[in-house]
Amino acid sequence: MTKVKNVETKDNMILPIVKLDTLYSSVAAINKAVTNVTNGGVAIEIELQRVALSIMVHVAKHKDIMILRHFLDKLPESTRKDSMTAFFDMFATVSFAADENTKKVVAQFDASKKLDLASASLKPWYKATKQKQVHTPYDLLADIERVLAKATKRVQNKQADDRVENADVIALADFVKTVKARHPETVVAA
Repeated sequence: MTKVKNVETKDNMILPIVKLDTLYSSVAAINKAVTNVTNGGVAIEIELQRVALSIMVHVAKHKDIMILRHFLDKLPESTRKDSMTAFFDMFATVSFAADENTKKVVAQFDASKKLDLASASLKPWYKATKQKQVHTPYDLLADIERVLAKATKRVQNKQADDRVENADVIALADFVKTVKARHPETVVAA
């Protein structure tokens, strides 16, 4: 077997990253895996923060930028590198500029900047840039509220059929208020 850009191949055939016979086959197994991955993800975020802070101290003390370049080059593709570089740019004695020959953005020691380790230790590295939200959690209450707003208008304007009365709409609104009061942490703004 050979490796081509982190993908194993055998006889010029690309092998899957995950073997299909190892997929989870039940909701319970998937939920357990999600918990394990997310808990492990938090530990990885914390360790990346510790490594980044350690590199900041090293660079400020020794003016050695190579360790930062090595770190950024070794980060997995799934890591938000834009946020990590912004984190260093905010708090470390580094700046980033495009290399004239390769056009690749590289870290450089910047003596004009001061290390702000205290602030860097309080801000998670992955919040240095805003992540594009690609998934909005489904909010059943928000959907009900949208339908409720339409229903309220139609009942008030006498556009609803005779099966729905104003009291029904008020009861539904009260139900939504009760659920929101009971579970305020689960309500997502629409």
